[in-house]
Amino acid sequence: MMRTTLVVATAATLGLISVGTANAKTCKPLVEGFGSPPFLVKNQAKGAAIEYWRQDVVRKYGGFYAVWGNSSSRSISCHTAKTVQPGVSRFSCKAKAKPCVPYALDE
Repeated sequence: MMRTTLVVATAATLGLISVGTANAKTCKPLVEGFGSPPFLVKNQAKGAAIEYWRQDVVRKYGGFYAVWGNSSSRSISCHTAKTVQPGVSRFSCKAKAKPCVPYALDE
């Protein structure tokens, strides 16, 4: 039983699962994260944008709010960045979401 609890708690902390109900979330205002520098692979650019979002949320609100999977109003937009090499595309992305904790807080 203790091992199951530890696994669930770890998965929730990493954002692999959501804990609680949708109505019980406590959220902060929208935060944007910009992935930089431009990446050759679009998924790398998306991951970098989410990581920059997470770091910004940690600075503003603390680590409990910095789980992408618990956030609301999530969106990721990407564009092709210009390069000096002809025929080579690079991607830059922006991640936006309201950071949330999956439970109600009395603030």
